[in-house]
Amino acid sequence: MKFKGIILSLFLPMFCFGQNIEIKGIIKSNNSFFVPFAQVQLVGTTLGTQADSLGHFSLFVHPGKYTIAVNRAGYFNFRKQIVAKSDLQIILNLEEKISHLDEVVITASVHETNRKESITPIHSYNSSYFKQIPNENLFEGLKMVNGVRSQSVCNVCNTGELRINGMEGPYTLVLIDGMPIVSGIGSIYGYMGIPFSMIEKIEVVKGPTGSFYGSEAMAGVINIITKKIKKDPELVLENSISTLGENQTDVGSIFKINKHTLLSGINTNYFNQKLDINNDGFTDVALTKRLSFFAKIGSANGSFGIRYLTENRWGGQLNWDKSLKGSDSIYAEYILTNRAEVLLNQRIKPSLKLLGSWVYHQQDSWYGNAAFLAKQQTGFLQLQLDSTFNKIWRYSLGSAFKWNIYDDNTFLTESDNFANKPIATYQPGLFAQIENTANSKLGYVGGFRIDYFPEFGIIPSPRLGFKYKPNDHHIIKGNLGRGFRVVNLFTEDHSAINGSRKVEIKEKLNPESSLNATLNYLTDLHFKTLTLDLEVGAFISHFTNKIIPDFDTDPEKIIYHNLSGYSQTRGINFDVKTISELPWQIKAGITYTDAFRIDKINDLSQKSRLIYAPKFSGNVLFTYTFTELISLSTNLNYTGKMRLPVFKNDFRPDYSPDYVLVDLNLNWKISDKITIGIGGKNMFNFLPTNPLMRPFDPFDKKANDPVSNPNGYTFDTTYAYAPLLKRRMIFQLKWNIL
Repeated sequence: MKFKGIILSLFLPMFCFGQNIEIKGIIKSNNSFFVPFAQVQLVGTTLGTQADSLGHFSLFVHPGKYTIAVNRAGYFNFRKQIVAKSDLQIILNLEEKISHLDEVVITASVHETNRKESITPIHSYNSSYFKQIPNENLFEGLKMVNGVRSQSVCNVCNTGELRINGMEGPYTLVLIDGMPIVSGIGSIYGYMGIPFSMIEKIEVVKGPTGSFYGSEAMAGVINIITKKIKKDPELVLENSISTLGENQTDVGSIFKINKHTLLSGINTNYFNQKLDINNDGFTDVALTKRLSFFAKIGSANGSFGIRYLTENRWGGQLNWDKSLKGSDSIYAEYILTNRAEVLLNQRIKPSLKLLGSWVYHQQDSWYGNAAFLAKQQTGFLQLQLDSTFNKIWRYSLGSAFKWNIYDDNTFLTESDNFANKPIATYQPGLFAQIENTANSKLGYVGGFRIDYFPEFGIIPSPRLGFKYKPNDHHIIKGNLGRGFRVVNLFTEDHSAINGSRKVEIKEKLNPESSLNATLNYLTDLHFKTLTLDLEVGAFISHFTNKIIPDFDTDPEKIIYHNLSGYSQTRGINFDVKTISELPWQIKAGITYTDAFRIDKINDLSQKSRLIYAPKFSGNVLFTYTFTELISLSTNLNYTGKMRLPVFKNDFRPDYSPDYVLVDLNLNWKISDKITIGIGGKNMFNFLPTNPLMRPFDPFDKKANDPVSNPNGYTFDTTYAYAPLLKRRMIFQLKWNIL
């Protein structure tokens, strides 16, 4: 018996092996595509394998019940119980995690849609994305978006503009909840006072959208979407302070009131430190006191919101004070801003809604001894019908009306008797857009808008777009549109009002016209440990009648005229984002831009690069999560060489140097209610050189002295290519009170 037991024990494994069952499997995503290289494990055993490049796998098991687990970067972990009695063939469907290709977007359409399905290329950023690095406001935070530049245009008062793909700030339309708010005088100062506490997310469209948003959206659209209704009340306090004395506080709240939700926020910004690192006698950074209040009440049928901002800023010679405002002894640029906004979004019927806004902006400013006093009121109403036809056509029809009342103390508003007379303009418009996405592989959109300008007549803005999606991992989008823009120099171009040069308008300025095209390719690549979301986009904008500020002909003037030739801005964007189970994540992008103009002079063509448009720019955000409570983020913002406004025989280079600004932040969640951050900005302490021309003679009292000034230089503030703030540490506190 003992011998028989030994023999049985020797052959039992062979017998059992012969009874093994093969489990063959195919791993797919929830959209029916194969998932390669997934890890397959039988829970509680040592049995496991890896799927091949087509998602196939095979396992040998004994009969019994098992729990099969599948893990793959970019997908939610999967578990399923199986019973193995005989050979099995199974299909396992994994659910994809939301990537930037799957985000829900609304800009450039009239309804929420998946980013993959949107024919217009849209990039969406939650407010938390910008908070990974200490950013004071929207203007500063948008430098983290590839293809968008927060460009300073004055080295004394530090005002700036947002440029998309190298195009000047006024070509970018900024919306709040789909309504045009930041424009006119506000296009210079309005970005600074928008706190992140009121923002749910920001959507950026780089390309033509004129048929829907109007002819002025030539470079693209930045849509600021405010926070939505939440079930639970929320009260949050956020404060940041820097080692240079910058202090910012945000208080935001969301409360339910019966069927309505009240969103409110208060933002304060205070900086009162006179810094002069480069020892030129001028403040490096404007001193600022700002208060902003926002409130919105919303329900299922719409919302009504108000915002008020008051800001006092000045920059100039260190020994200036308010009593010297307007004098010609000590130079400063002083700007007092008061701004009120009203926003209405009301759904009349399920398919019909009314949008409306009203903005009042008052600016009391002095640039040395030159005063610029301006008031502007802008109103906007839009009635919009969104519906479907025959279940495959989605269309939008609407009428819009925009009016503007503007008054200032310049020759722009002088009447025949030299008395100032406000300029009142109105702009009615009609638009239609139709979209077909019934075919899962091919979608297309067509749109047409006409706006009426009393001075120039009817201006059309057509648009065409298509999307080709052979499968969910490869998408091609193309868009073509025409845009027009009526220019208001004194409300849009800071260099026209800052007093450093005299303004000369050479001729009657006709509206600018542009033809804009984009082509985008989106894909996601799956590797063993991570997934990459990739997007490559090409863009071109061809301008005729472009209005050019001429800094070169006369060093004492800015001469404005319609370009006799043409101007082009063209280039390529490349964006990449990682999705993985690893503790680190990367979001990066680089943009190549070729921005130039062709002047036709005496039948000869002369090519020159546009100012403030670097050939290369890029951004990298790296985040490492140590634990669920502690993470470290680093942002690298690269700016390549750009042409700058210079004088004839200028000792300063025509082009700025390449530079990288490095910011970082350590985020520590102490409890469910309190989070602190310790960060740093401009960690390599990069500072531009010679930001001001002749700072020792800001009123040009000795500019005509051939001995001390043989080249005829004049005081100038526009040689701006990088922030003037040195390295500093930032300390942040976020307290979820409720």
